[in-house]
Amino acid sequence: MPVRLLAESYGWLCLLNKAGDADFTDQDEELAAEFATSAARAVEISRLRRQQRRRERWLKGASELTTMLLGEVDLFEAMGLVTRRVREISGAEFSSVVLCTPEDCSEFAYNAVDGLGLEGSAVRIHRPGIAASVIESGRPVVTNDVTQDKRYNPPVEWQERLGVLGLAMFMPLTASEQVLGTLVVGWRKGSPEESMAAREAQNVQIFADQAALALQQVRVQHERTRHELWVEATSRLASLLLREVDRDEAMRLVVSQLRGISGADFGGILLVDPSDTDSVHTVVFEGVGIPGVPSDLNIPRQGLVASVIESGRRVVSADYARLEGHLPPSEWQAALSVVGLGMLIPLIADGQMLGVLFAAWRRGSPHENIAAGEVEQVQTFADLASLALQRVRTQNDHEELLLLQDRQRISRDLHDHVLQHMFGISLRLKSALDLQADLEARQRVGEAIEDLDETSRQVRAVVFGPSHDDVG
Repeated sequence: MPVRLLAESYGWLCLLNKAGDADFTDQDEELAAEFATSAARAVEISRLRRQQRRRERWLKGASELTTMLLGEVDLFEAMGLVTRRVREISGAEFSSVVLCTPEDCSEFAYNAVDGLGLEGSAVRIHRPGIAASVIESGRPVVTNDVTQDKRYNPPVEWQERLGVLGLAMFMPLTASEQVLGTLVVGWRKGSPEESMAAREAQNVQIFADQAALALQQVRVQHERTRHELWVEATSRLASLLLREVDRDEAMRLVVSQLRGISGADFGGILLVDPSDTDSVHTVVFEGVGIPGVPSDLNIPRQGLVASVIESGRRVVSADYARLEGHLPPSEWQAALSVVGLGMLIPLIADGQMLGVLFAAWRRGSPHENIAAGEVEQVQTFADLASLALQRVRTQNDHEELLLLQDRQRISRDLHDHVLQHMFGISLRLKSALDLQADLEARQRVGEAIEDLDETSRQVRAVVFGPSHDDVG
Protein backbone atom coordinates (compact mmCIF):
# COMPACT_ATOMS: atom_id res chain seq x y z
CA MET A 1 0.00 0.00 0.00
CA PRO A 2 1.24 3.57 -0.67
CA VAL A 3 2.68 5.55 2.23
CA ARG A 4 1.93 9.25 2.21
CA LEU A 5 3.39 12.04 4.28
CA LEU A 6 2.04 15.59 4.16
CA ALA A 7 -0.14 14.58 1.21
CA GLU A 8 2.97 13.53 -0.72
CA SER A 9 3.88 10.00 -1.75
CA TYR A 10 6.71 8.80 0.49
CA GLY A 11 6.97 5.13 -0.35
CA TRP A 12 5.22 1.77 -0.12
CA LEU A 13 4.37 -0.65 2.69
CA CYS A 14 4.15 -4.31 1.77
CA LEU A 15 2.36 -6.80 4.11
CA LEU A 16 2.68 -10.54 3.43
CA ASN A 17 1.46 -13.78 5.00
CA LYS A 18 -0.88 -12.95 7.87
CA ALA A 19 -0.85 -15.70 10.50
CA GLY A 20 -2.95 -18.67 9.41
CA ASP A 21 -3.12 -17.30 5.88
CA ALA A 22 -6.12 -15.22 6.93
CA ASP A 23 -7.07 -12.19 4.89
CA PHE A 24 -6.15 -8.74 6.11
CA THR A 25 -9.10 -6.86 7.50
CA ASP A 26 -9.85 -3.20 7.03
CA GLN A 27 -8.73 -2.65 10.61
CA ASP A 28 -5.42 -4.38 9.85
CA GLU A 29 -4.89 -2.09 6.92
CA GLU A 30 -5.75 1.01 8.96
CA LEU A 31 -3.30 -0.02 11.70
CA ALA A 32 -0.63 -0.78 9.11
CA ALA A 33 -1.20 2.58 7.44
CA GLU A 34 -0.90 4.39 10.78
CA PHE A 35 2.27 2.44 11.55
CA ALA A 36 3.72 3.20 8.13
CA THR A 37 2.90 6.89 8.47
CA SER A 38 4.50 7.01 11.92
CA ALA A 39 7.57 5.20 10.61
CA ALA A 40 7.77 7.54 7.63
CA ARG A 41 7.42 10.53 9.94
CA ALA A 42 10.24 9.19 12.15
CA VAL A 43 12.45 8.53 9.14
CA GLU A 44 11.74 11.98 7.75
CA ILE A 45 12.44 13.66 11.09
CA SER A 46 15.71 11.74 11.33
CA ARG A 47 16.60 12.72 7.78
CA LEU A 48 15.77 16.37 8.39
CA ARG A 49 17.78 16.38 11.59
CA ARG A 50 20.71 14.78 9.79
CA GLN A 51 20.42 17.38 7.03
CA GLN A 52 20.24 20.13 9.63
CA ARG A 53 23.33 18.83 11.37
CA ARG A 54 25.21 18.65 8.07
CA ARG A 55 24.00 22.11 7.13
CA GLU A 56 25.20 23.42 10.48
CA ARG A 57 28.49 21.64 9.86
CA TRP A 58 28.78 23.32 6.46
CA LEU A 59 28.00 26.73 7.96
CA LYS A 60 30.40 26.19 10.84
CA GLY A 61 33.07 25.01 8.41
CA ALA A 62 32.58 28.09 6.24
CA SER A 63 32.76 30.35 9.29
CA GLU A 64 35.89 28.65 10.60
CA LEU A 65 37.43 28.85 7.14
CA THR A 66 36.79 32.58 6.97
CA THR A 67 38.41 33.04 10.37
CA MET A 68 41.46 31.01 9.35
CA LEU A 69 41.84 32.80 6.04
CA LEU A 70 41.72 36.21 7.66
CA GLY A 71 44.75 35.30 9.74
CA GLU A 72 48.38 35.49 8.63
CA VAL A 73 48.23 33.23 5.56
CA ASP A 74 49.45 33.75 2.03
CA LEU A 75 47.36 33.06 -1.06
CA PHE A 76 48.73 29.57 -1.72
CA GLU A 77 48.19 28.49 1.87
CA ALA A 78 44.68 29.95 1.81
CA MET A 79 43.69 27.98 -1.28
CA GLY A 80 45.07 24.83 0.31
CA LEU A 81 42.91 25.44 3.39
CA VAL A 82 39.81 25.73 1.19
CA THR A 83 40.42 22.43 -0.61
CA ARG A 84 41.20 20.50 2.57
CA ARG A 85 38.27 21.93 4.52
CA VAL A 86 35.67 21.17 1.85
CA ARG A 87 36.82 17.55 1.71
CA GLU A 88 36.68 17.20 5.49
CA ILE A 89 33.08 18.46 5.62
CA SER A 90 31.67 16.71 2.55
CA GLY A 91 33.59 13.44 2.46
CA ALA A 92 34.64 14.27 -1.10
CA GLU A 93 37.40 12.30 -2.80
CA PHE A 94 38.84 15.30 -4.63
CA SER A 95 38.74 19.09 -4.47
CA SER A 96 40.52 21.95 -6.13
CA VAL A 97 40.45 25.70 -6.42
CA VAL A 98 40.69 27.04 -9.96
CA LEU A 99 41.52 30.74 -10.17
CA CYS A 100 41.87 33.02 -13.16
CA THR A 101 45.38 34.28 -13.70
CA PRO A 102 45.65 37.81 -12.27
CA GLU A 103 46.13 39.57 -15.60
CA ASP A 104 44.36 37.31 -18.09
CA CYS A 105 41.21 35.31 -17.43
CA SER A 106 41.57 33.55 -20.78
CA GLU A 107 43.90 31.23 -18.88
CA PHE A 108 43.67 29.83 -15.41
CA ALA A 109 45.43 27.32 -13.22
CA TYR A 110 44.60 24.61 -10.71
CA ASN A 111 46.22 26.59 -7.97
CA ALA A 112 45.39 24.18 -5.15
CA VAL A 113 44.46 20.49 -5.23
CA ASP A 114 43.61 17.96 -2.53
CA GLY A 115 42.86 14.25 -2.81
CA LEU A 116 43.62 11.30 -5.09
CA GLY A 117 47.33 11.71 -4.45
CA LEU A 118 47.42 15.03 -6.29
CA GLU A 119 48.03 17.17 -3.20
CA GLY A 120 50.14 20.20 -3.84
CA SER A 121 50.26 19.84 -7.61
CA ALA A 122 49.51 22.87 -9.74
CA VAL A 123 48.90 22.54 -13.45
CA ARG A 124 48.50 25.45 -15.82
CA ILE A 125 45.69 24.68 -18.26
CA HIS A 126 43.95 26.37 -21.14
CA ARG A 127 40.27 26.67 -21.86
CA PRO A 128 37.73 25.20 -22.62
CA GLY A 129 36.28 22.94 -19.90
CA ILE A 130 33.59 22.81 -17.23
CA ALA A 131 35.48 25.22 -14.99
CA ALA A 132 35.69 27.68 -17.88
CA SER A 133 31.93 27.56 -18.46
CA VAL A 134 31.31 28.24 -14.76
CA ILE A 135 33.67 31.23 -14.78
CA GLU A 136 32.08 32.62 -17.95
CA SER A 137 28.47 32.16 -16.83
CA GLY A 138 28.82 32.60 -13.08
CA ARG A 139 26.45 29.64 -12.62
CA PRO A 140 27.24 26.33 -10.90
CA VAL A 141 27.47 23.04 -12.74
CA VAL A 142 26.49 19.79 -11.00
CA THR A 143 27.02 16.56 -12.91
CA ASN A 144 26.29 13.04 -11.67
CA ASP A 145 28.97 11.43 -13.85
CA VAL A 146 31.66 13.98 -14.52
CA THR A 147 33.89 11.79 -16.68
CA GLN A 148 31.03 11.36 -19.17
CA ASP A 149 30.29 15.07 -19.44
CA LYS A 150 31.17 16.39 -22.90
CA ARG A 151 32.78 19.47 -21.36
CA TYR A 152 35.06 17.38 -19.12
CA ASN A 153 38.61 18.37 -20.05
CA PRO A 154 41.10 17.71 -17.22
CA PRO A 155 44.89 17.92 -17.57
CA VAL A 156 46.17 14.80 -19.32
CA GLU A 157 48.33 13.81 -16.36
CA TRP A 158 45.26 13.74 -14.08
CA GLN A 159 42.82 11.79 -16.25
CA GLU A 160 43.53 8.32 -14.86
CA ARG A 161 43.21 9.33 -11.21
CA LEU A 162 40.09 11.43 -11.79
CA GLY A 163 38.44 8.49 -13.56
CA VAL A 164 37.05 7.18 -10.22
CA LEU A 165 34.83 10.24 -9.75
CA GLY A 166 31.09 10.24 -10.26
CA LEU A 167 29.24 13.21 -8.75
CA ALA A 168 31.09 16.50 -9.18
CA MET A 169 30.17 20.09 -8.42
CA PHE A 170 31.77 23.14 -10.02
CA MET A 171 30.81 26.16 -7.93
CA PRO A 172 31.64 29.74 -8.96
CA LEU A 173 33.84 31.65 -6.53
CA THR A 174 32.09 35.01 -6.68
CA ALA A 175 32.97 38.09 -4.63
CA SER A 176 31.95 41.70 -5.24
CA GLU A 177 30.08 40.56 -8.36
CA GLN A 178 33.32 39.23 -9.83
CA VAL A 179 33.93 35.56 -10.57
CA LEU A 180 37.42 34.83 -9.24
CA GLY A 181 37.42 31.19 -10.24
CA THR A 182 35.79 27.86 -9.45
CA LEU A 183 35.63 25.48 -6.49
CA VAL A 184 35.63 21.90 -7.80
CA VAL A 185 34.45 19.07 -5.52
CA GLY A 186 34.18 15.43 -6.61
CA TRP A 187 33.00 12.21 -4.93
CA ARG A 188 33.98 8.62 -5.65
CA LYS A 189 31.45 6.91 -7.87
CA GLY A 190 29.04 4.71 -5.86
CA SER A 191 30.28 5.83 -2.43
CA PRO A 192 27.87 6.54 0.47
CA GLU A 193 29.23 10.08 0.62
CA GLU A 194 28.25 10.59 -3.01
CA SER A 195 24.57 9.80 -2.43
CA MET A 196 24.45 12.09 0.59
CA ALA A 197 26.26 14.94 -1.18
CA ALA A 198 23.83 14.80 -4.11
CA ARG A 199 21.33 16.74 -1.99
CA GLU A 200 23.85 19.31 -0.70
CA ALA A 201 24.64 21.47 -3.70
CA GLN A 202 23.21 24.49 -1.91
CA ASN A 203 25.50 23.94 1.08
CA VAL A 204 28.52 23.59 -1.19
CA GLN A 205 27.62 26.86 -2.90
CA ILE A 206 27.28 28.65 0.45
CA PHE A 207 30.72 27.35 1.38
CA ALA A 208 32.08 28.52 -2.00
CA ASP A 209 30.62 32.00 -1.49
CA GLN A 210 32.28 32.32 1.91
CA ALA A 211 35.55 31.00 0.52
CA ALA A 212 35.41 33.49 -2.36
CA LEU A 213 35.02 36.47 -0.02
CA ALA A 214 37.93 35.31 2.10
CA LEU A 215 40.12 34.48 -0.91
CA GLN A 216 39.44 37.88 -2.42
CA GLN A 217 40.69 39.60 0.72
CA VAL A 218 43.69 37.29 0.95
CA ARG A 219 44.54 37.89 -2.71
CA VAL A 220 44.29 41.67 -2.32
CA GLN A 221 46.52 41.49 0.74
CA HIS A 222 48.83 39.07 -1.05
CA GLU A 223 49.20 41.42 -4.02
CA ARG A 224 49.77 44.39 -1.71
CA THR A 225 52.38 42.47 0.26
CA ARG A 226 54.16 41.34 -2.90
CA HIS A 227 54.18 44.91 -4.18
CA GLU A 228 55.74 46.06 -0.93
CA LEU A 229 58.28 43.23 -1.10
CA TRP A 230 59.23 44.22 -4.66
CA VAL A 231 59.65 47.86 -3.65
CA GLU A 232 61.68 46.92 -0.59
CA ALA A 233 63.87 44.48 -2.52
CA THR A 234 64.42 47.00 -5.32
CA SER A 235 65.38 49.72 -2.86
CA ARG A 236 67.70 47.40 -0.94
CA LEU A 237 69.32 46.17 -4.14
CA ALA A 238 69.82 49.71 -5.46
CA SER A 239 71.45 50.69 -2.16
CA LEU A 240 73.79 47.70 -2.24
CA LEU A 241 74.77 48.31 -5.85
CA LEU A 242 75.83 51.86 -5.00
CA ARG A 243 78.60 50.46 -2.85
CA GLU A 244 81.98 49.31 -4.06
CA VAL A 245 81.16 45.87 -5.50
CA ASP A 246 82.75 44.02 -8.36
CA ARG A 247 80.83 42.97 -11.43
CA ASP A 248 80.33 39.30 -10.57
CA GLU A 249 79.24 40.03 -7.01
CA ALA A 250 76.73 42.63 -8.24
CA MET A 251 75.20 40.26 -10.82
CA ARG A 252 74.95 37.37 -8.35
CA LEU A 253 73.18 39.74 -5.99
CA VAL A 254 70.67 40.73 -8.70
CA VAL A 255 69.84 37.11 -9.55
CA SER A 256 69.65 36.02 -5.92
CA GLN A 257 67.27 38.85 -4.99
CA LEU A 258 65.15 38.27 -8.10
CA ARG A 259 64.73 34.55 -7.44
CA GLY A 260 64.00 35.15 -3.78
CA ILE A 261 61.17 37.63 -4.34
CA SER A 262 59.61 36.13 -7.49
CA GLY A 263 60.01 32.43 -6.73
CA ALA A 264 61.83 31.93 -10.04
CA ASP A 265 63.31 28.45 -10.39
CA PHE A 266 66.03 29.63 -12.78
CA GLY A 267 67.92 32.87 -13.15
CA GLY A 268 70.98 34.07 -14.98
CA ILE A 269 72.84 36.96 -16.59
CA LEU A 270 74.68 36.66 -19.90
CA LEU A 271 76.94 39.47 -21.08
CA VAL A 272 78.10 40.47 -24.54
CA ASP A 273 81.67 41.23 -25.57
CA PRO A 274 81.85 43.86 -28.35
CA SER A 275 84.89 42.08 -29.75
CA ASP A 276 83.10 38.69 -29.92
CA THR A 277 79.91 38.58 -32.00
CA ASP A 278 79.60 34.79 -31.92
CA SER A 279 79.12 34.15 -28.21
CA VAL A 280 77.99 35.52 -24.88
CA HIS A 281 79.52 34.73 -21.52
CA THR A 282 77.82 33.92 -18.26
CA VAL A 283 78.33 35.92 -15.12
CA VAL A 284 75.85 33.84 -13.14
CA PHE A 285 73.37 31.12 -14.12
CA GLU A 286 71.64 28.96 -11.53
CA GLY A 287 68.65 26.72 -10.97
CA VAL A 288 67.55 23.21 -10.05
CA GLY A 289 69.43 20.66 -12.14
CA ILE A 290 71.86 23.23 -13.57
CA PRO A 291 75.46 22.11 -12.96
CA GLY A 292 77.88 24.59 -11.44
CA VAL A 293 78.42 27.29 -14.06
CA PRO A 294 81.80 29.04 -13.95
CA SER A 295 81.92 32.79 -14.39
CA ASP A 296 82.71 33.94 -17.94
CA LEU A 297 81.70 30.62 -19.52
CA ASN A 298 81.28 31.27 -23.24
CA ILE A 299 78.13 29.93 -24.91
CA PRO A 300 77.00 30.44 -28.53
CA ARG A 301 75.08 33.61 -29.29
CA GLN A 302 72.08 32.10 -31.06
CA GLY A 303 68.31 31.67 -31.02
CA LEU A 304 66.29 33.79 -28.60
CA VAL A 305 69.38 35.20 -26.90
CA ALA A 306 70.73 36.51 -30.20
CA SER A 307 67.30 37.88 -31.14
CA VAL A 308 66.95 39.86 -27.91
CA ILE A 309 70.51 41.22 -28.19
CA GLU A 310 69.97 42.31 -31.79
CA SER A 311 66.47 43.76 -31.36
CA GLY A 312 66.72 45.13 -27.82
CA ARG A 313 63.20 43.79 -27.16
CA ARG A 314 62.36 41.41 -24.34
CA VAL A 315 60.77 37.98 -24.79
CA VAL A 316 58.11 36.81 -22.31
CA SER A 317 56.25 33.54 -22.83
CA ALA A 318 54.04 31.27 -20.73
CA ASP A 319 55.51 28.30 -22.62
CA TYR A 320 59.10 29.42 -23.02
CA ALA A 321 60.71 25.97 -23.27
CA ARG A 322 58.68 25.23 -26.42
CA LEU A 323 59.46 28.51 -28.19
CA GLU A 324 61.32 28.29 -31.46
CA GLY A 325 64.82 29.57 -30.80
CA HIS A 326 65.09 28.21 -27.26
CA LEU A 327 68.55 26.71 -27.69
CA PRO A 328 70.26 26.23 -24.32
CA PRO A 329 73.62 24.44 -24.03
CA SER A 330 73.18 20.66 -24.18
CA GLU A 331 74.10 20.22 -20.51
CA TRP A 332 71.25 22.56 -19.51
CA GLN A 333 68.54 21.18 -21.80
CA ALA A 334 67.08 18.57 -19.43
CA ALA A 335 66.84 21.01 -16.53
CA LEU A 336 65.27 23.78 -18.63
CA SER A 337 62.77 21.45 -20.34
CA VAL A 338 60.39 21.92 -17.37
CA VAL A 339 60.18 25.70 -17.86
CA GLY A 340 56.74 27.19 -18.37
CA LEU A 341 56.86 30.95 -17.86
CA GLY A 342 60.13 32.45 -19.04
CA MET A 343 61.51 35.97 -19.48
CA LEU A 344 64.56 37.09 -21.45
CA ILE A 345 65.16 40.80 -20.89
CA PRO A 346 67.85 42.95 -22.53
CA LEU A 347 70.36 44.80 -20.36
CA ILE A 348 70.80 48.26 -21.89
CA ALA A 349 72.50 51.36 -20.49
CA ASP A 350 73.01 54.64 -22.39
CA GLY A 351 71.87 52.90 -25.56
CA GLN A 352 74.58 50.25 -25.28
CA MET A 353 73.64 46.56 -25.28
CA LEU A 354 75.34 44.91 -22.31
CA GLY A 355 73.65 41.49 -22.20
CA VAL A 356 70.44 39.73 -21.12
CA LEU A 357 68.71 38.76 -17.88
CA PHE A 358 66.99 35.35 -17.84
CA ALA A 359 64.28 34.33 -15.34
CA ALA A 360 62.06 31.24 -15.55
CA TRP A 361 59.55 29.23 -13.53
CA ARG A 362 58.73 25.52 -13.63
CA ARG A 363 55.60 24.67 -15.56
CA GLY A 364 52.82 24.48 -12.95
CA SER A 365 54.80 26.26 -10.22
CA PRO A 366 52.50 28.07 -7.77
CA HIS A 367 54.65 31.18 -8.30
CA GLU A 368 54.31 31.03 -12.08
CA ASN A 369 50.84 32.58 -12.24
CA ILE A 370 51.70 35.48 -9.94
CA ALA A 371 54.96 36.15 -11.77
CA ALA A 372 53.08 36.35 -15.08
CA GLY A 373 51.68 39.66 -13.85
CA GLU A 374 55.02 40.98 -12.58
CA VAL A 375 56.97 41.44 -15.80
CA GLU A 376 57.57 45.13 -15.09
CA GLN A 377 59.03 44.33 -11.68
CA VAL A 378 61.46 41.90 -13.30
CA GLN A 379 62.24 44.61 -15.86
CA THR A 380 63.16 46.92 -12.97
CA PHE A 381 65.67 44.36 -11.73
CA ALA A 382 67.11 44.15 -15.24
CA ASP A 383 67.44 47.94 -15.31
CA LEU A 384 69.26 47.85 -11.98
CA ALA A 385 71.60 45.19 -13.34
CA SER A 386 72.29 47.41 -16.36
CA LEU A 387 73.08 50.38 -14.12
CA ALA A 388 75.36 48.23 -11.98
CA LEU A 389 77.24 47.01 -15.05
CA GLN A 390 77.56 50.56 -16.33
CA ARG A 391 78.78 51.72 -12.93
CA VAL A 392 81.40 48.96 -12.79
CA ARG A 393 82.63 49.94 -16.25
CA THR A 394 82.66 53.63 -15.31
CA GLN A 395 84.53 52.76 -12.14
CA ASN A 396 87.12 50.82 -14.16
CA ASP A 397 87.45 53.72 -16.61
CA HIS A 398 87.91 56.12 -13.69
CA GLU A 399 90.63 53.94 -12.22
CA GLU A 400 92.41 53.81 -15.59
CA LEU A 401 92.13 57.60 -15.85
CA LEU A 402 93.66 58.00 -12.39
CA LEU A 403 96.52 55.71 -13.37
CA LEU A 404 97.09 57.73 -16.54
CA GLN A 405 97.04 60.98 -14.58
CA ASP A 406 99.53 59.56 -12.07
CA ARG A 407 101.79 58.48 -14.90
CA GLN A 408 101.66 61.94 -16.47
CA ARG A 409 102.44 63.57 -13.13
CA ILE A 410 105.37 61.22 -12.56
CA SER A 411 106.58 61.91 -16.10
CA ARG A 412 106.54 65.65 -15.50
CA ASP A 413 108.38 65.24 -12.20
CA LEU A 414 111.01 63.03 -13.81
CA HIS A 415 111.46 65.43 -16.70
CA ASP A 416 111.49 68.59 -14.63
CA HIS A 417 113.69 67.34 -11.84
CA VAL A 418 115.39 63.97 -12.17
CA LEU A 419 116.36 64.04 -15.86
CA GLN A 420 117.44 67.66 -15.75
CA HIS A 421 119.50 66.95 -12.65
CA MET A 422 121.10 63.88 -14.26
CA PHE A 423 121.88 65.94 -17.38
CA GLY A 424 123.56 68.59 -15.24
CA ILE A 425 125.64 65.96 -13.47
CA SER A 426 126.70 64.54 -16.83
CA LEU A 427 127.83 67.99 -18.05
CA ARG A 428 129.84 68.63 -14.89
CA LEU A 429 131.52 65.24 -15.14
CA LYS A 430 132.46 65.92 -18.76
CA SER A 431 133.96 69.26 -17.74
CA ALA A 432 135.89 67.56 -14.94
CA LEU A 433 137.12 64.92 -17.38
CA ASP A 434 138.99 67.57 -19.39
CA LEU A 435 140.82 68.66 -16.24
CA GLN A 436 141.83 65.15 -15.18
CA ALA A 437 145.42 64.14 -16.09
CA ASP A 438 145.43 60.65 -14.60
CA LEU A 439 144.53 58.15 -17.34
CA GLU A 440 142.90 55.65 -14.99
CA ALA A 441 140.82 58.39 -13.38
CA ARG A 442 139.82 59.71 -16.81
CA GLN A 443 138.74 56.19 -17.81
CA ARG A 444 136.59 55.75 -14.70
CA VAL A 445 134.97 59.17 -15.07
CA GLY A 446 134.26 58.42 -18.74
CA GLU A 447 132.60 55.11 -17.82
CA ALA A 448 130.50 56.88 -15.19
CA ILE A 449 129.41 59.47 -17.79
CA GLU A 450 128.40 56.69 -20.21
CA ASP A 451 126.45 54.87 -17.47
CA LEU A 452 124.71 58.09 -16.51
CA ASP A 453 123.79 58.87 -20.13
CA GLU A 454 122.46 55.31 -20.61
CA THR A 455 120.38 55.62 -17.45
CA SER A 456 118.97 58.93 -18.71
CA ARG A 457 118.05 57.33 -22.06
CA GLN A 458 116.28 54.45 -20.28
CA VAL A 459 114.30 56.83 -18.07
CA ARG A 460 113.31 58.92 -21.10
CA ALA A 461 112.24 55.75 -22.93
CA VAL A 462 110.01 54.71 -20.02
CA VAL A 463 108.50 58.17 -19.59
CA PHE A 464 108.22 59.42 -23.17
CA GLY A 465 108.57 56.30 -25.30
CA PRO A 466 111.60 54.61 -26.90
CA SER A 467 111.91 57.12 -29.77
CA HIS A 468 112.09 60.20 -27.56
CA ASP A 469 115.62 61.61 -27.25
CA ASP A 470 114.88 65.17 -26.16
CA VAL A 471 116.50 65.98 -22.84
CA GLY A 472 115.65 69.65 -22.75
